[in-house]
Amino acid sequence: VFEFFMEKDILRLFEHMLLSDGGHGISVQVMQTLSILFENISNKESLWFLLSNNHINAVIAHTFDFSDEELLAYYVSFLKTLSLKLTPVTVYFFLNEHLVNFPLFSEAIKFFDHRDNMVRNAVRTLTLNVFRVDEPNTRFFLRDRVGAFFESVAAALAAKIGEIDALVDAGSRGESVPGLQAVVNAFIDHVQYVQDVFHLGIAMISDKLRDILLQRLFVPYLLAALLPGPAAEAIPVPAALETENSEQHAVLPTRPRPLVAAFLLAQTLTLVEDPQLVTALGGALLAGTAPAGCEASFGPGGMDAVMAMLPCADSDASTLVALALIHALIQSRGQLEPQLLAAQLLPASTERASVPLADMLLGIVQVASKTDFGVRLGTLVLALDVLKRVTQASTPYDCLQDEHLRQIKGIFEECRRDLGDIYTRAKEARLEASFLLRLEAEHRQFRPIAAGHIAGSACILLPPAVEDARAWNPDLRLPADEQERTRRTMLTFFLLRALPNTDRPDSMPLCAGAAAAQGSKFTVDQNCIPCTLATKNIQGALVQVRRLVLVDATSLLLLEPDSATTAIARHVFDLTAVDAGTDISNLRSLVISVPSSSFTARCVFDDHIRCVIARQAIERGSAALLERKLEALAAMLFPS
Repeated sequence: VFEFFMEKDILRLFEHMLLSDGGHGISVQVMQTLSILFENISNKESLWFLLSNNHINAVIAHTFDFSDEELLAYYVSFLKTLSLKLTPVTVYFFLNEHLVNFPLFSEAIKFFDHRDNMVRNAVRTLTLNVFRVDEPNTRFFLRDRVGAFFESVAAALAAKIGEIDALVDAGSRGESVPGLQAVVNAFIDHVQYVQDVFHLGIAMISDKLRDILLQRLFVPYLLAALLPGPAAEAIPVPAALETENSEQHAVLPTRPRPLVAAFLLAQTLTLVEDPQLVTALGGALLAGTAPAGCEASFGPGGMDAVMAMLPCADSDASTLVALALIHALIQSRGQLEPQLLAAQLLPASTERASVPLADMLLGIVQVASKTDFGVRLGTLVLALDVLKRVTQASTPYDCLQDEHLRQIKGIFEECRRDLGDIYTRAKEARLEASFLLRLEAEHRQFRPIAAGHIAGSACILLPPAVEDARAWNPDLRLPADEQERTRRTMLTFFLLRALPNTDRPDSMPLCAGAAAAQGSKFTVDQNCIPCTLATKNIQGALVQVRRLVLVDATSLLLLEPDSATTAIARHVFDLTAVDAGTDISNLRSLVISVPSSSFTARCVFDDHIRCVIARQAIERGSAALLERKLEALAAMLFPS
């Protein structure tokens, strides 16, 4: 078939069909066919033959009607497929070193910032494949041409900065800005591409990209936005950046507000691993060191602006962003340790050194541990994460001073009193059992939101809100009602228990004794009550198996007989979480449900006496366990 294809010069026919504008259907079909053809070519001689007559370059360079989005998608997909075939040999079929022409690259980058995500990703993959080609003429071409492309990358980033700043401005006035996270994600997507380029480790390309980003974006737009007036005015804003993408307007030469600048610097420092870029950005922030090629004088003003954002007397409107940037700087300590030490953001020794930031962080923790302030739980999580990092020389918190430990003790005790007050109100309403079950359920599900997730969430750019922010993670908005305030207090209690000097109890949940593990082996005795367990499998079909019901001091166990004298625990449930009710249609049947585990089954015993015995054992065991738990809870909340 392939020989026939080449003998009849079908590729020339395809070129003619595409270039003669035979209509949408023909263009799409031919482009799709070419993509499939090149995707499945594995023989290098066949590939060379297909590429040798310049038909493909003619197709690439042709001006199609790209308002047809389906045709554009197939076109870009075809270019990406071709880029996957690039080697130091095959690149010569695309690169004309005499005409200094490389249509595969130059045509693709026009769509770098296209609105369609698939198109953008295909173009980025193609550029990375081109950069990987280790061939002298290709590198020579890129040396002279890649700068214009990286200007386009900087322009795309600057455009997103402007969009984010405008949306934050609208959000600060109380307007709804549902598109903010999408624009932040687009900025992050561009930064991840920048990291992908640095990750290639090609010095010439990395140096060019780094210089353009610093001189055309980071210094004049983000770093300068954090400087005081005179220092910022001394740094000129570059002229509007042009882009390769005809859809995108030139970038207006305006700086974002400091809040947005700090947030986007945090994203960049978190995502980019290039040591020279991280050192340039961190050095400018922490030590006022001007990046190479920048004549501006920074001074310490940038970090002063960040530290001024930290306090949260009654709101964390800027605190979260400042914490996110400090968190990103400390995460980059491998490149920035000298600057971090000089700025006193890290301890200078393993001794209990003075870390001024610890005082500010504990002030944030104190305010954030209360539910009656405009401070989100995410602020507490991020402040605790940063506190752990800035006070760790060899082990967590080993640089905390005595006054810090006393302050932590006081914050924890205040939170314990708040939780105790909620419990007291529940007890007065005879709802102490419900409070206990909820506390245990929250503890089972407790997974603190990751500090990195907090730092990358667009909602931290907006003032803390309640009703109009239901779409955000509940830990990144204010509690909306009493139920959410109770949950907030419980989670705060769990977070503070992890700090030193909190006299926390040894374990949660609050039951005495350890529950048996699933899979444990038991000796069958008179306390094991045989039954037939009826439940549904994943497909919804009814399954019936023989089991033994055993109730111990803390758990309901459903055992699978292993031999005449032993059985293996297949299900283990906390007794206080089990609901057991007799089926009135069958007195030998007991319906067992465990809402916290989404488990429901019917146990059919050999006679109704065994059914009654099993139900009474569950009820008595549950009541006794609940009483012990309530005693332990009272001891935890109201220590003598």
